[in-house]
Amino acid sequence: VSSSLGARELSEEPIPPGHGSPEEPPLGLQIADFCFRRPAPSCPPGPLGPGAMAPAAWGEWSAALSHLTLGAVSLHAAASTAQASRGAAAGFLLQALAATTMLAPGLGTDEDCIAGTWVATVIGLPLLAFDFHWVNGDRSSANLLLGGGMVLAVAGDHLGAEGRSVAGQAVVLVVAVTILIVAVFTTNTYGMWGGAMLGAASLLSRLEQDRLLLLPKEDVCRWALAEAGGGGPAAGPAGAVPAGAGAAPGPGAAAGPAAALGEAAGPGIPDEAGLAGARQLQEAAGDPDAPPKKRLRAAEAAEAAAAAAGSGKLEERLYSVLCCTVCLDLPKASVYQCTNGHLMCAGCFIHLLADARLKEEQATCPNCRCEISKSLCCRNLAVEKAVSELPCECGFCLRQFPRALLERHQKEECQDRVTQCRYKRIGCPWHGPFHELPLHEAACTHPAKTGSELMEILDEMDQSHRQELQLYSGIFSLLSFEKIGYTEVQFRPYRTDDFITRLYYETPRFTVLNQTWVLKARVNDSERNPNLSCRRTLSFQLLLKSKAAAPLECSFLLLKGPYDDVQISPVIYHFVFTNESSETDYVPLPIVDSVECNKLLAAKNINLRLFLFQIQK
Repeated sequence: VSSSLGARELSEEPIPPGHGSPEEPPLGLQIADFCFRRPAPSCPPGPLGPGAMAPAAWGEWSAALSHLTLGAVSLHAAASTAQASRGAAAGFLLQALAATTMLAPGLGTDEDCIAGTWVATVIGLPLLAFDFHWVNGDRSSANLLLGGGMVLAVAGDHLGAEGRSVAGQAVVLVVAVTILIVAVFTTNTYGMWGGAMLGAASLLSRLEQDRLLLLPKEDVCRWALAEAGGGGPAAGPAGAVPAGAGAAPGPGAAAGPAAALGEAAGPGIPDEAGLAGARQLQEAAGDPDAPPKKRLRAAEAAEAAAAAAGSGKLEERLYSVLCCTVCLDLPKASVYQCTNGHLMCAGCFIHLLADARLKEEQATCPNCRCEISKSLCCRNLAVEKAVSELPCECGFCLRQFPRALLERHQKEECQDRVTQCRYKRIGCPWHGPFHELPLHEAACTHPAKTGSELMEILDEMDQSHRQELQLYSGIFSLLSFEKIGYTEVQFRPYRTDDFITRLYYETPRFTVLNQTWVLKARVNDSERNPNLSCRRTLSFQLLLKSKAAAPLECSFLLLKGPYDDVQISPVIYHFVFTNESSETDYVPLPIVDSVECNKLLAAKNINLRLFLFQIQK
């Protein structure tokens, strides 16, 4: 790239060491030339104009040491990121070469001095910011930034000294700002530190003082950038780039490029699919926002994928290819895929749709960020069948079985499965391996107990049975009332008018028992951020919208609607409606668990059946 820029004609005369510039440098100085200024007097000044060098030998040693530090840190960064991201490694290498050229006058001509700093600024810096955008899914900004840098590199000859100075300062500003913004929104500490140090070096270069902290100003800038390079274990600046700016958030900082640059994705995986799967597992293992259980599972899966590459077992290599992109586990039932083919198990797919509904945004694939919905995604039957044939270890006997046969084996065939004594109904608490059951039953003392000894145990069992019987007896008694009404209701999603909107559901008005009603529902009792909660619930209230001539005492319950598979336990609620008290309190919708709640939230509408029983006095 340097040779393509051509030789530059330098209008300035070389300045002997120890003599300062008679004029103040212009305001829009190029930071890269400032930081890379060659300490030897044989190198002519760059777009900065004539600048003052340290008159003493200490100044030359300080400049040489700062250049050496920057070059070493950038070479280390390039080596650390080369395996995962060649783009960022190329950016670090460009700036390492520029630092080396400035450090050793014999390695390049005066024209190469200026060309190297120019290329390191307009291409090396955008390469690092390019990775920040690319890893975080902003492909358009990444391509625009890198394309602009390439155009500036080619057009350097036509800009002139002042034009290159302004363009270089603009590149530094854009890169520093974009790294800071992305790092703040992704909570990337190393990225924030690197962007801040890059901005600080830019500001220091524009100060009027020639010396800062008893050192030449340009050396202070280089030491500031070297300090930024020490902020991340896997990267560092070379020239005008802090380490945290591009590649070294370090292990665990998945928000920045280190998630894709830092650690190797599993050495020895021979095929591209296995390599991609192992990289995905490595990224999830390093995500600081992921739950600890998921990080542990991802780390174990990544190690297994790397070990499988060496062993060559096909079924072990397929684990990282066929696993869910969200939970990183092999799907147990249905497998869905986005339009680009990324796989999601049924539970994670429903969870993504529910999260998007709570946050009032379009659900996207966690890998490629394409839109997903029940209409856009389809099941992948080939993957479902392949997963069902993969071997899986029985949790009791530790033998390998196909996943399709594992459930039956664990329930009916495994000799080590946990079972209970057949006398548990009369109070025997024993449970243990199935192969020990005959020995226990032969020695069990509960069959020999007298009736009086068993009465207490039977009373406890009868108590729980009576509670279930009472519920269904209450429902049957309500069915004998004179005035009974039921209707199918459809809850539709809405948003509150608060500054931070909240999701709630409401039905259209409907008529039952000659009265007009409305049902409302809310998630987690209007919790501030229900999308951050693992446990999710729905509660509802019944509102009387028509005028009541007399107090209206009613019992009501909600059940699942026709053709729905959501599991709801029946619970009867009572309320007396009057003109002054026409709304019930919010009562829980008796959903079995959070998985069933996510199914309801993921649906476009919630369809239930309401039963109303008017109690006659």
